[in-house]
Amino acid sequence: MQRFATGPVIVVFALFAAWITYNATRVVIAADDRPAVFWTAIAILYVIAAAAGWIAFRLYRIRQAKGRKPLTNG
Repeated sequence: MQRFATGPVIVVFALFAAWITYNATRVVIAADDRPAVFWTAIAILYVIAAAAGWIAFRLYRIRQAKGRKPLTNG
């Protein structure tokens, strides 16, 4: 079975969190007077970004804790 906590998966989660955070912040800065539904949607986006960042961090910690096995022929 392959390990799930591979480097590319961690990078994808981290970049996804950064992308959502950047775009949500950009929309908030450009917002003038929006209805409450708009602000609820922005809050949900920030929660999703925080969850993706937390998952990336946890996977990174799991990968670091397992360490690397030595390369041997036997």
